Amino acid sequence: MCGIAGINFPDKNLVARMIQQIRHRGPDDCGVFVDDVVSIGNCRLKIVDLTERGHQPMSNEDRSIWITFNGEIYNASSLRMDLEKLGHIFLSDADTEVIIHGYEEWGLDVVKRLNGMWAFAIYDSEKKLLFLSRDRMGIKPLYYFFQGDTFAFSSELKVFAIEKELRRPISIEGLLEQLIFSFNPSSYTILDSVYKLEPGEVLIYYLDSKSIWKCRFWNNCREKNGMLDLRYLLRLIDEAVRLHLIADVPVGCYVSGGLDSSIVAIKYAENYGRVLHTFTVGFEGENDERKYGRALADFIGANHHELVLNGEMVAREFDTLLYYYDLSITDPAFIPNYFVSKLAKSYVTVTLAGEGGDEVFGGYDYYRYFYFAKQIGLSLFIRKFVPEKALFPILNKNDKLAKAFYTIKGEGKLKHFITGYLTLLPRTKLVKLFSTENFIPLVDEPAIPADVGYMPELDQRILLAENYNYKADKSTSAASLEERVPLQEHHLVEYINSLPMRYKLNLREGKVLLRAILHSYLPELAKRKKHGYGTPIGTWLHNSLDTHLEFVIQQSRKLSFIKEGGLEKIYQKFKHRSATQNELAFLWNLLIIIGGLERYGYLYS
Repeated sequence: MCGIAGINFPDKNLVARMIQQIRHRGPDDCGVFVDDVVSIGNCRLKIVDLTERGHQPMSNEDRSIWITFNGEIYNASSLRMDLEKLGHIFLSDADTEVIIHGYEEWGLDVVKRLNGMWAFAIYDSEKKLLFLSRDRMGIKPLYYFFQGDTFAFSSELKVFAIEKELRRPISIEGLLEQLIFSFNPSSYTILDSVYKLEPGEVLIYYLDSKSIWKCRFWNNCREKNGMLDLRYLLRLIDEAVRLHLIADVPVGCYVSGGLDSSIVAIKYAENYGRVLHTFTVGFEGENDERKYGRALADFIGANHHELVLNGEMVAREFDTLLYYYDLSITDPAFIPNYFVSKLAKSYVTVTLAGEGGDEVFGGYDYYRYFYFAKQIGLSLFIRKFVPEKALFPILNKNDKLAKAFYTIKGEGKLKHFITGYLTLLPRTKLVKLFSTENFIPLVDEPAIPADVGYMPELDQRILLAENYNYKADKSTSAASLEERVPLQEHHLVEYINSLPMRYKLNLREGKVLLRAILHSYLPELAKRKKHGYGTPIGTWLHNSLDTHLEFVIQQSRKLSFIKEGGLEKIYQKFKHRSATQNELAFLWNLLIIIGGLERYGYLYS
C-alpha cells in the first residue's frame, strides 16, 4: 500500500503537499522526483523489501525512467528471473523494480504480464510521456485531472479538493450520479474534469503535445463454455491465497462467518507459516455476527480479535470519516471496515479479505431471481406484453418490484439495464426527487452483454471495481493497512466467468461452488444464508448522527436539482420511523455526500 501523485510541470512544493495529503497511505517513507518537465511523488507503506532500496520514486540504472507505484505484484519473483535472463540487473528486492525493467523490456505490454493489484505512473524522459495503469479488477484507485495544459494524478480525490493550484469545482453530473447510485459507476467523479482510470486500463499522457491516449488491456467477459472442475477450482483458490501471503511483514485475515471470508481464512491458515491473526467487527445490540467469526477463528486456530462498534464511536470520528470517504463513495460498510482496520493495524500490516466473492461466484439474490425469470420466459413476457402504466400503481409502492421491472425492461440496452438494478431508488421515486428525467449513468459501455447471464461480470466491472474496491482501499489505507483480495485474482476470475450461470446458483441459493468447497471443512457454515455487514444506519441516523442529518437536509434544500417536496416526504417518513430501507439509504447518501462537500469547504447553490 502506497500513495502516488504527480503533475506535468516542475513544482517540488506542490507535489510534496499532494503526497502529504495522502500520507496515511504510506507513513513509512516518502519521496519526490522533479526535473524540468514533471514532478512525481510517493508515500510508502513497507511490505516487501523493508530496506531503503525500495524507496520511491524509483528509477532504472541510467535514471531515464522513473516510477511511482501503489500495490503488490504477486508474480514479481518469476518476472524478475525472466528479466535477469534477459540481462537486466536488479538493485533491490522490491516488486516496484520489476515493473521498471519490465517496461524497458516489453513496453506498455508489461501490464499484461503482471499478476497483482496496482496503480502506477511511469515517467519516460526519453519518450517524453507519462504511462499510467490500473489493475484488471480495479482493486487500487487512480484519479487524474486533465484540462488545457495541465495533467495531474493521485491515489485519492481529496488532493483535487484541497490543493488550491488543483482545486476543482463540483461536477453537477458527477454529483447527481453519486446521489442516484451511491457511487460513480462511470469514470466521472464529483469534481469537474477529474476522472478515474478504469479497471484494466492504461493511459499515456504525451508531455510535448499535452494529449492523452487510453486503451483497455483486459476484459473480464468470457465465452460461457468452461467445464466445471472443482479440483481445478480449489487449486486456483489455493494458489491465489498463497500468492497473496507474500510479504515481509505480518499478515492477518478479516473473518465474518460468511462464505467468502471463511474460504480465504481457511486457505490462509493452510498456507501461512507464522502466527495467525483474525479480525471481526460487530454492532452493539443488533446485526452482530461476531460469534460466526469467532467460530471460524477457533476452527483454524487463530489469535482472534473483535471490535464492537456503536453510534457514539461513529459520531466522535464523523468528521474524520468524511475526510477518508474522499468524496468518492457513500457505502456505510466503509465505517466498520475503517474501525476494524485500526484494530488490525495493532497486530499486522496486511490483511486478507473475501471482497469480490459475491460478484465472482454469483452470491447476490437478484442473480437467481432474474436468471430463473428468464429461464421460464417471464422476462420475455414482461418486456413484450406488460407496459409500465399497467403496473405503475404497484411499482409506485414496492421498490424491489419496481427495480426488478425496470431491469427486465432494460435487458439488451446496457445503460438502462444497469440503471434498473443499481440505482438506490427505483425510477418511480427518482422522478419525484430530482428535476431531471435522465437517470442513465455516464458509464462507458463495457464489452459485456446486457444479459442476466452476464450480471456477475457487469457487477465485477462496475459495482465491485467502482464501489466496493474503493470502499476497501480507502477504509484500510486510512489505518495505514494493506488489504488483499485473493478471490479477485484474475486467473480465478477468468475461469469462473467462463462457467455458465447454472453452475453458480440454483433456485435456493447462490455461490454453489464456494458452498461445495466449504462443506468439506465446515458443513454447518456452508449452509448459512447470505448476510452482509448489516450496518445499522437507521439507528445511527435517528440517534448519534441526528444533528448531522438535520444540517444536511437544510443544505440539500438549496440544491436546485432536488425537488423539495420529494425530499421532504422521505424526511418526514424518516422522522415518523416509517421510511423504507432504501429511503434510509438515500438519506445516508445525502449525509455522506453533502457532509463531505461541507468538510472540504464547498458551497452549494
